[in-house]
Amino acid sequence: TMARPEPAFSPALEALTNRYDADAEVTRSRMLQAAALKVRGKVFAFESRGMLVLKLPASRVDALIAAGNAKR
Repeated sequence: TMARPEPAFSPALEALTNRYDADAEVTRSRMLQAAALKVRGKVFAFESRGMLVLKLPASRVDALIAAGNAKR
């Protein structure tokens, strides 16, 4: 079986990756065909349809949406 190449990281996901370079628990990965970041084996950031998707607590999502900085 041939190993699949690592998916390309967009500038936004690459910047997020660089922020966590020193954290050994954060790893590059994939979620299906998309580039993704995991912490302790669980995906917390990935790209979908050209958008950065983050797994955040509901209260943080609500605050970002209210400020006009995010959407569901």
